Amino acid sequence: MPAMESSESLLDAIYISQKNGNDETGDGSKTNPFKTILKAMCHAGKEPFPPIYQNSPKDDKEYELVSKSQLKKMHKIWARKEYKNEDKQKNY
Repeated sequence: MPAMESSESLLDAIYISQKNGNDETGDGSKTNPFKTILKAMCHAGKEPFPPIYQNSPKDDKEYELVSKSQLKKMHKIWARKEYKNEDKQKNY
């Protein structure tokens, strides 16, 4: 086992916030979340993705897991984007 693992394998969770997040300057942490699920997936880079948390509508929770239906929808978009990137790399 290598002594130093890549940063991608060390991701425990990624946080997004529609209100306070920023896809340009965010890093996916609780204090500096991304704005969108797609950006969180792109940041993770590959599957399996770490848990992705979003702002909770409940007052007793700050964040909650993104729903499976949201993840499924965003996964389709992410996969299309990855296929396009692969095709571009093959053509160069």
